[in-house]
Amino acid sequence: MDYTRSKTKGKFNLEIIDSAQKILDYYREQKRPTKYVFPILLQENLTPVQMYYRKQKVLKSYNLRLKEIGKLAGVEAKLTTYVARHSFATILKLSGTPIEKISEMMGHADVRITMSYLKEFSNEDLDSENRKFLTL
Repeated sequence: MDYTRSKTKGKFNLEIIDSAQKILDYYREQKRPTKYVFPILLQENLTPVQMYYRKQKVLKSYNLRLKEIGKLAGVEAKLTTYVARHSFATILKLSGTPIEKISEMMGHADVRITMSYLKEFSNEDLDSENRKFLTL
């Protein structure tokens, strides 16, 4: 699937896995007076200001739901879409994905932006990597 990120105009080509396809299919089957897949912009011909406010309203609602899910799961941190992006990048980094690839997946124009997202490694992680180097 081809996607253009509205914030940066970055172009992506994304693989749609089966579980995501099921979600997309569900929303495509819904009858709405709009060409959009998800029920965010509920009508055509909205002005840019109306679109902005509508997206902000939906984002606020989404973040409130994430907070509720966090409470139910016993997560003390305030969950938001921003936290989700940071977590995505950090998990990829901890699994060994190169920062350049993470940067591209996040749509960042500069790898330094991605680096600001990423948590630092613990001293134990760094010591482990140092031991690997010293035993070569």
